[in-house]
Amino acid sequence: MKTIICEIIFHSLWLGTLLAVASGLVMLLTRDTTATRRYQLLNWCLLGFAGAMAVAVGYTFAHTGGTYESVSVSTGSRIFGFNATDTAGVVQQWMVKYAVVIVWVWLLTTLLKTGSVLLGLGTLHRFKRVQTFASGRYWQQYVNDLSASYEIDKPVHLLQSSLAKAPMVIGHRRPAILVPAGLLTQLPTAEVEAILRHELAHIRRNDYSVNLLQAVLEILFFYHPAVLWTNHLIRIEREHCCDDMALNSHLRKHDYVNALLSCQAYHVYPVQYALAFAGSRKQLLARINRIMAPKTPINIGPGRALLVLAALAVMGFAAQYVRADGRNTRTTVRKSVAQNESGITLSREVVEDNSNNANPLLQPGQSPFTQQEGEALRQELLHDQLITDPNALSYELNDHELVVNNVRQPEAIHRRYADKYVRYAGRNISYSYNHNCR
Repeated sequence: MKTIICEIIFHSLWLGTLLAVASGLVMLLTRDTTATRRYQLLNWCLLGFAGAMAVAVGYTFAHTGGTYESVSVSTGSRIFGFNATDTAGVVQQWMVKYAVVIVWVWLLTTLLKTGSVLLGLGTLHRFKRVQTFASGRYWQQYVNDLSASYEIDKPVHLLQSSLAKAPMVIGHRRPAILVPAGLLTQLPTAEVEAILRHELAHIRRNDYSVNLLQAVLEILFFYHPAVLWTNHLIRIEREHCCDDMALNSHLRKHDYVNALLSCQAYHVYPVQYALAFAGSRKQLLARINRIMAPKTPINIGPGRALLVLAALAVMGFAAQYVRADGRNTRTTVRKSVAQNESGITLSREVVEDNSNNANPLLQPGQSPFTQQEGEALRQELLHDQLITDPNALSYELNDHELVVNNVRQPEAIHRRYADKYVRYAGRNISYSYNHNCR
C-alpha cells in the first residue's frame, strides 16, 4: 500500500504542475475579462486536476494491486522511465527510499487537517444555533425580496449573532446569513444593503459547496503549492464576482467600500469555511483598489510567475517520461490469477521479454536482458543465501554495486554477479517483488 500511495503522490506532483501552468495562463490571458470568467476557468482547471488524479488513482490500483513483480533494465540507471540523474528520476528514487516516512507524514497530516475541517464545520454549526436571534421583520423581508430578485429558490434566514465577528454565509441547503449583533443598527442603511447583497450573491452562486470541495482538495494535496495557489486565486476571484454582482444592483461604490471598511473592524477572528464579507486585510485593500480603479492590471506576483516557470520545467521531465519507452530496453508484464493454499486469490505479474523492440542505446554485440537471465539471477541469490524469502525480494545490480533488499553487498560478491550479468558498462538491472493479498 505504501508503494501505491507514493506513486499516487508522484503523479500528483507533475499533474499539479500542469494545474499551475493552466492557472498561471488563465491569470495572464484574462486580465481584460470579467472576474466571473476568470473564476469559471480557474474552477475548470481545479476540476480537471481532480479528475486527472481520480484517473491516476484508478490506474495505479489497477496496475499495482495484488502481487506485483517487475524487472527493469536500462543503459543508465532509470526509475519508471526516468534517468536517475534526471530531476524527476531523483525525486522518484528518493520517494522509493523514504516511502514509509512519506506515507506516514501524509497520513498523519491528512488526519490532522481532516480533524481541523470537521472542527471548523462544527464551529459553524454552533454559530447558527447558539446565541443567535432574529434580525427583525424589516431586514428579513428585505432579504426575502432580494432573494426572489436573485432567483434563489430556498429560504434564507438573516440572524444576528453574538459569536460572529463579521457578516458571513453558513450552510447550503438551508443557508443563513449571520451578522454581528448590533451591526444592523450601527451601520447606515445603504451599507447594510451592500453587505446583504454581497452575501446573497454567495448563496446564489452556491459558493459554500465549492468552498467545501476546495477544503477537501487542500486536505489531500496539502503538500502541493500549485493546488494551494489555485485555491487562493479561486477564493480571491469569488469575492470579486460577488462584489461585481452587488455593485451591478445600482449600489454606490462609496457605500460599498465603507461597508467593507466597517466590517473589517468587526473581523478580528475569521472563521474558516464560512464566506465572510470583509476577508483578510490584505485582500480587503486589493478589493477596494479594484472597485475604485477597475482598470488596474492584475498582478500575480513574482513568486507565482516562478511557480509557472517551474511547472514548465517539470513538464519537460514529463515529456521525457513519455519518450522513455523508445529509448530503453524495458519489460512488459502480464497478469495471471491463482489461489494460494488458503484459497485467497492472488494476482501475479509475470515478466515477459520485450527485447525484440529496437533499442538505439544498445551497441553492436550488446544483447538485452532476458526473462531467463532474470530467473537465473534470482535463483543464484537464493542459492548464495543472500535472500531467504522469494516473496520479499528486491535488488539492483550495475557497474558500481549490488543491493539486495536495501543491503549493499561486499565488493567480491558484487563483482562476481556483475561479471556474469551486467557484461557491459552503463547497464542497470533492478527487480522488485511485493506480495499483497486482496
